Amino acid sequence: MRTKTKISILSALMVLSMFAMAVMPASASPGATTATEGTATDPGPTASAAVTTEGGNITEVNLEADTYTERWAGFYGNVTGNISLGSESADLYQWEWTPASEGEVIASTDGSGITWASLENGSATEVDIAWSFTSSGSDNATAAFTDSDTFTIGDTTMTSAPAVATLGTSYKTGIVKDNTTVIDTDDLLFVVNIINDGTTFNSGTHDFEMMVPTGTTETYYFYVELS
Repeated sequence: MRTKTKISILSALMVLSMFAMAVMPASASPGATTATEGTATDPGPTASAAVTTEGGNITEVNLEADTYTERWAGFYGNVTGNISLGSESADLYQWEWTPASEGEVIASTDGSGITWASLENGSATEVDIAWSFTSSGSDNATAAFTDSDTFTIGDTTMTSAPAVATLGTSYKTGIVKDNTTVIDTDDLLFVVNIINDGTTFNSGTHDFEMMVPTGTTETYYFYVELS
């Protein structure tokens, strides 16, 4: 059985390149699908504080600020699709799928070579090393992925996978990998369980929300498994 899906990416939180997407049916190779990319937003630096002073003054200035990360990007959106029995050119039968049936959205920098039968839990440390987040900065994966969740992709269930809960939502982005020894970013995947009409970071209602690491710009390929 193969699955055909269309995902609408309504918006991106940071600048990120998105191209190919695919669908992941249980115990099968991903098939082609399409995506609509939303508008990326970057709020920029926070407003500066102003202090009036004059010669001879020494002033204590205690500052509080939020700085926007350049290491991470976010996605959220809706998922539509169906489960089909047939070939690439025609369907013999088709079951309608809705987000209430659940499933997973998976993002990876690998657009073609994922070994789906070899999935296992990844780690925040492996993410930090692959994206060179270990040298400096507090916004690394180790500081964020302190939670855990269970994800089932194909025939593989990963319990207690490292995860991060995005603020104000029920969504958790998990880290999995398809190579026991992580060589580069293509060996790591980021997964989130689909939630029907879940609340996203901006108090909107969508089916998924997730965060992924990036350097300056990054090309992510999306895969979907429908339950």
